Amino acid sequence: MKSFSLSTRPLGVPDPLWERLVLLAGKQGSGPVSSQSLAEISIRNLERMTGSRGQAKEEAFCLLAVDALVTYACEFAMKEDDVDMESALYIIFDILKAGTDSRE
Repeated sequence: MKSFSLSTRPLGVPDPLWERLVLLAGKQGSGPVSSQSLAEISIRNLERMTGSRGQAKEEAFCLLAVDALVTYACEFAMKEDDVDMESALYIIFDILKAGTDSRE
């Protein structure tokens, strides 16, 4: 599986959003990341944010960052060499679905 880095902010991504994304990625995002690891980071943060009610504004900004993590996971999946794009995207969707199914 190909890995990517979150160490450099892509052009067009606002600084505050990138800072939040890196914060949500935590230690797992400090090294090489894959589409699957970004999906796993995303579902953990989504579960944490939807588990209890907190400050709505803060949670909304975190949700936006989770959306960006999932988007990057999908973008990275399109660039992976060892798995075809469709299979890589299904893996991401399965990770996200499994995370939401576990909350039911």
